[in-house]
Amino acid sequence: MNMIKKVSPPNCNYFYSTVIFAMEGIGAVMPVENSMNKPQKFLGFPSVLLMAMFVVIVMYTVLGFLGFVRFGDEIRGSITLNLPTDEWPAVIGQVLIGVAILFTFGLQFYIPMEILMKKIENKIAKTRNVSEIALRTFIILALGGIAIAVPDLEPVIR
Repeated sequence: MNMIKKVSPPNCNYFYSTVIFAMEGIGAVMPVENSMNKPQKFLGFPSVLLMAMFVVIVMYTVLGFLGFVRFGDEIRGSITLNLPTDEWPAVIGQVLIGVAILFTFGLQFYIPMEILMKKIENKIAKTRNVSEIALRTFIILALGGIAIAVPDLEPVIR
Protein backbone atom coordinates (compact mmCIF):
# COMPACT_ATOMS: atom_id res chain seq x y z
CA MET A 1 0.00 0.00 0.00
CA ASN A 2 1.52 3.28 -1.17
CA MET A 3 1.17 5.99 1.50
CA ILE A 4 2.96 8.71 -0.47
CA LYS A 5 0.60 11.22 -2.06
CA LYS A 6 1.63 12.19 -5.56
CA VAL A 7 1.44 15.92 -6.11
CA SER A 8 2.40 17.99 -9.10
CA PRO A 9 5.35 20.35 -8.62
CA PRO A 10 4.48 24.01 -8.12
CA ASN A 11 5.29 26.55 -10.77
CA CYS A 12 8.83 27.65 -9.93
CA ASN A 13 8.23 31.15 -11.33
CA TYR A 14 5.83 31.86 -8.46
CA PHE A 15 8.37 30.61 -5.94
CA TYR A 16 11.24 32.69 -7.32
CA SER A 17 9.16 35.84 -7.65
CA THR A 18 7.91 35.49 -4.08
CA VAL A 19 11.40 34.90 -2.68
CA ILE A 20 12.84 37.85 -4.59
CA PHE A 21 9.96 40.05 -3.42
CA ALA A 22 10.41 38.93 0.18
CA MET A 23 14.16 39.47 0.21
CA GLU A 24 14.08 42.82 -1.55
CA GLY A 25 14.51 44.54 1.75
CA ILE A 26 17.74 46.22 0.67
CA GLY A 27 16.14 49.59 1.38
CA ALA A 28 15.93 48.61 5.02
CA VAL A 29 19.29 46.80 5.04
CA MET A 30 21.50 49.63 3.76
CA PRO A 31 20.73 51.97 6.68
CA VAL A 32 21.83 49.16 9.00
CA GLU A 33 25.20 49.04 7.27
CA ASN A 34 25.51 52.81 7.42
CA SER A 35 24.86 52.87 11.17
CA MET A 36 27.21 49.99 12.06
CA ASN A 37 30.34 50.69 14.11
CA LYS A 38 32.31 48.40 11.78
CA PRO A 39 30.56 48.57 8.36
CA GLN A 40 33.32 46.46 6.79
CA LYS A 41 31.78 43.45 8.61
CA PHE A 42 28.53 43.93 6.70
CA LEU A 43 29.91 42.36 3.50
CA GLY A 44 32.57 39.71 2.93
CA PHE A 45 32.86 36.27 4.44
CA PRO A 46 31.49 35.72 7.02
CA SER A 47 29.36 38.84 7.07
CA VAL A 48 26.28 40.17 8.77
CA LEU A 49 24.39 40.14 5.45
CA LEU A 50 25.46 36.59 4.58
CA MET A 51 24.44 35.20 7.96
CA ALA A 52 21.13 37.07 7.95
CA MET A 53 20.24 35.95 4.40
CA PHE A 54 21.22 32.38 5.25
CA VAL A 55 18.82 32.36 8.20
CA VAL A 56 16.05 33.91 6.04
CA ILE A 57 16.58 31.39 3.22
CA VAL A 58 16.53 28.44 5.65
CA MET A 59 13.34 29.71 7.29
CA TYR A 60 11.59 30.27 3.94
CA THR A 61 12.71 26.86 2.67
CA VAL A 62 11.58 24.98 5.78
CA LEU A 63 8.23 26.79 5.97
CA GLY A 64 7.61 26.33 2.23
CA PHE A 65 8.56 22.66 2.32
CA LEU A 66 6.47 21.87 5.38
CA GLY A 67 3.53 23.86 4.02
CA PHE A 68 3.66 22.03 0.70
CA VAL A 69 4.04 18.65 2.39
CA ARG A 70 1.06 19.37 4.64
CA PHE A 71 -1.33 20.98 2.14
CA GLY A 72 -0.10 19.69 -1.25
CA ASP A 73 -2.09 20.96 -4.24
CA GLU A 74 -4.63 22.65 -1.97
CA ILE A 75 -2.06 25.18 -0.76
CA ARG A 76 -3.17 28.78 -1.16
CA GLY A 77 -1.24 31.96 -1.94
CA SER A 78 -0.15 32.41 1.68
CA ILE A 79 0.43 29.57 4.10
CA THR A 80 -1.61 31.41 6.73
CA LEU A 81 -4.71 31.12 4.54
CA ASN A 82 -4.51 27.33 4.88
CA LEU A 83 -4.47 27.37 8.67
CA PRO A 84 -7.73 26.31 10.32
CA THR A 85 -9.63 29.15 11.98
CA ASP A 86 -11.14 26.95 14.69
CA GLU A 87 -7.88 25.75 16.28
CA TRP A 88 -6.27 28.07 18.82
CA PRO A 89 -2.59 27.47 17.82
CA ALA A 90 -3.41 28.48 14.24
CA VAL A 91 -5.31 31.56 15.41
CA ILE A 92 -2.44 32.55 17.71
CA GLY A 93 -0.03 32.16 14.78
CA GLN A 94 -2.18 34.37 12.57
CA VAL A 95 -2.48 36.99 15.31
CA LEU A 96 1.29 36.99 15.90
CA ILE A 97 1.92 37.42 12.18
CA GLY A 98 -0.52 40.33 12.17
CA VAL A 99 1.23 41.92 15.16
CA ALA A 100 4.63 41.46 13.49
CA ILE A 101 3.35 43.20 10.37
CA LEU A 102 1.83 45.97 12.46
CA PHE A 103 5.12 46.72 14.20
CA THR A 104 7.37 46.37 11.12
CA PHE A 105 5.15 48.10 8.56
CA GLY A 106 6.56 51.54 9.37
CA LEU A 107 10.12 50.25 9.09
CA GLN A 108 9.51 49.45 5.44
CA PHE A 109 8.89 53.18 4.87
CA TYR A 110 12.33 54.22 6.08
CA ILE A 111 13.95 54.80 2.66
CA PRO A 112 10.86 56.14 0.83
CA MET A 113 10.22 58.58 3.68
CA GLU A 114 13.82 59.78 3.61
CA ILE A 115 13.51 60.43 -0.13
CA LEU A 116 10.14 62.17 0.20
CA MET A 117 11.23 64.28 3.14
CA LYS A 118 14.38 65.46 1.33
CA LYS A 119 12.24 66.56 -1.60
CA ILE A 120 9.83 68.58 0.53
CA GLU A 121 11.94 69.58 3.55
CA ASN A 122 12.56 73.14 2.33
CA LYS A 123 8.78 73.67 2.00
CA ILE A 124 7.96 72.33 5.47
CA ALA A 125 10.96 73.44 7.52
CA LYS A 126 8.80 74.92 10.31
CA THR A 127 6.47 71.92 10.65
CA ARG A 128 8.78 69.02 9.76
CA ASN A 129 7.62 66.60 12.48
CA VAL A 130 3.91 67.28 11.99
CA SER A 131 4.29 67.07 8.20
CA GLU A 132 6.22 63.80 8.41
CA ILE A 133 3.58 62.26 10.68
CA ALA A 134 0.80 63.46 8.36
CA LEU A 135 2.60 62.08 5.29
CA ARG A 136 3.23 58.71 6.97
CA THR A 137 -0.39 58.54 8.08
CA PHE A 138 -1.63 59.34 4.57
CA ILE A 139 0.61 56.68 2.99
CA ILE A 140 -0.43 54.04 5.54
CA LEU A 141 -4.12 54.85 5.03
CA ALA A 142 -3.69 54.77 1.23
CA LEU A 143 -1.95 51.38 1.38
CA GLY A 144 -4.60 50.13 3.79
CA GLY A 145 -7.26 51.24 1.30
CA ILE A 146 -5.46 49.36 -1.48
CA ALA A 147 -5.29 46.28 0.76
CA ILE A 148 -9.04 46.50 1.36
CA ALA A 149 -9.74 47.03 -2.36
CA VAL A 150 -7.48 44.11 -3.41
CA PRO A 151 -7.78 41.51 -0.61
CA ASP A 152 -6.59 38.61 -2.79
CA LEU A 153 -3.04 39.30 -3.99
CA GLU A 154 -2.46 35.93 -5.60
CA PRO A 155 -3.83 36.98 -9.04
CA VAL A 156 -1.84 40.22 -8.84
CA ILE A 157 1.41 38.41 -8.04
CA ARG A 158 0.96 36.00 -10.91
